[in-house]
Amino acid sequence: MIYPMVKSSVVCGLLLLSLLLNNLEGQIIALVGGNILHPETQKITYESLILITGDRITHIGSKYTTKIPPQAKIIDISGKWVIPGLIDGHVHFFQSGGLYTRPDIIHLDSIKEKLVTFKTYEQDQQWIQQNIEDIFRRYLACGITTVVDMGGPFWNFALRRKALQTPAAPTIITTGPLIATYQPAVFKGEDSPIIKVNSENEARNWVLKQLPHKPDFIKIWYITSEESAESNYSIVKAAIEAAHQHKLRVAVHATELKTAQLAVRAGADILVHSIDDTLIPYDFLQTLQRKKIGYIPTLLVHKRYREILSRQYNFTPDEILWGHPEIVASLLEIKKLPKDSLPWKMRRMASTTRIGDNWNALVNLKNVIQQNVLVGLGTDAGNIGTLHGASYTNEALLFRKAGLTNWQILRAATYDAAKMFRKEHEIGSIQKGKRADIVVLNQNPLDSILHLGDIYMVIKYGIPFLRDSLITFSNVDIVNIQLNAYNARNIEAFMKTYSENIKLYNFPSEPRFSNYYAMKIHYEKFFENNPGLYCTIKNRIVQGNFIIDQEYVTGLSNGQTIKAVATYEVQKGKIQNVWFIR
Repeated sequence: MIYPMVKSSVVCGLLLLSLLLNNLEGQIIALVGGNILHPETQKITYESLILITGDRITHIGSKYTTKIPPQAKIIDISGKWVIPGLIDGHVHFFQSGGLYTRPDIIHLDSIKEKLVTFKTYEQDQQWIQQNIEDIFRRYLACGITTVVDMGGPFWNFALRRKALQTPAAPTIITTGPLIATYQPAVFKGEDSPIIKVNSENEARNWVLKQLPHKPDFIKIWYITSEESAESNYSIVKAAIEAAHQHKLRVAVHATELKTAQLAVRAGADILVHSIDDTLIPYDFLQTLQRKKIGYIPTLLVHKRYREILSRQYNFTPDEILWGHPEIVASLLEIKKLPKDSLPWKMRRMASTTRIGDNWNALVNLKNVIQQNVLVGLGTDAGNIGTLHGASYTNEALLFRKAGLTNWQILRAATYDAAKMFRKEHEIGSIQKGKRADIVVLNQNPLDSILHLGDIYMVIKYGIPFLRDSLITFSNVDIVNIQLNAYNARNIEAFMKTYSENIKLYNFPSEPRFSNYYAMKIHYEKFFENNPGLYCTIKNRIVQGNFIIDQEYVTGLSNGQTIKAVATYEVQKGKIQNVWFIR
């Protein structure tokens, strides 16, 4: 039984009730023929049979030696690759991933009249609340069946409950407000995601305030922008001791070697973000291993901030295709603005000639893995440019760049991430008795970690979803994704919005390209030669399957602009025909 995406809350409730009844009746699903990857042992079960009863895995074996119960619903996955549900070990639901979600970092009020997508911080928060079920589905569509929210407003706990009541949603492991040594002014308000504590007593009290909500762990934001790490050590230690008294693990934001060392001395269980100011000395690597400290490096997030601030975009196809089109559009829009109109911070970054990886962070990740330190894969999704769900494969690519093997990446994305939060007996591997959180891939991720993004099916709590059923793309969505890919100059994502039988015409009937591949060659060269390319939609008419856009293209290397009307005909989720009037 494959369940489609459900938009109506009434229908969704009925579906949930139906699923619960089915589970109570012991519904059995048989996944037949897939090759199971076991990251915790680096073994493979070829041509397998997985039996799922309700929300549990009840049998794993060979399809040749196990009898399928006659009442089982059979799903043939022959030749496909099966992995445990992925875990994103670091997200923030109070952040949208868009351009306006961290006004403490980017202030755009001075140019808001130039931005079609502009939102105030309050409007960004409203957008998150209104689109949370869509965000949930995007996580599942990217194979992520569990997420760890690393701190935010108290409404985080309501989201955890909502996810439990929503079939097409990841499991949420969460905490409340970050107990912090610094608080940006923008977050000083009701139900703040970040709380600055000024004493040991305040630190202990903020742990106690979260207890009625049953947090899964406590998060500390150990920042040294205003005060030294040593001056706040006793506060951090007090918060950790209070959490441990109530059997809660503690994750600490510590990006500098000094704060990381002090956090571990104070009793931290998990370090989140890379130590990136220097290389980790060998004795501290040994300490991390001996004390079984978890390490979630979040390699992408700082790189993505630099990319967005400098307008040097490097989105993957997955991010364009599976990120929310409205959020991606907001990140790209500043590309159209002249440099001298940008806020000073962005003007400074726009002068950067190259946005590279943080070498310290990459080397440190490789070294902690070699020292057998427990590593989890987390994206810090929700920060500007790091997209909910869609940026996951990009983070995995950076793990690969750091020198980890594909087996090591898979383990960090599943079993070890679960172990870090004491959930390895429930999730993180495909074993009898565990929860049926499973991802079915079309290709082997051991051949390329990019294959993590080539998803056929996601099974959550024993409920199977075909990936293409999780997100319903409207005709307008398809054209907007195509536009985002154009503005990002991402040829792979751009071409995936078009039918292989695409026909493009100069209005009314003059053919522009002979076939799909001729079109791809043309646009690939066009994107390469015009790095400042940006298309603005001045007006739009939507009529059935037709979207008529008045387009204005700037940023061409020859200094010219293009003014055109484009009529897109969308059929079955692809652009089938385009007519241009210039």
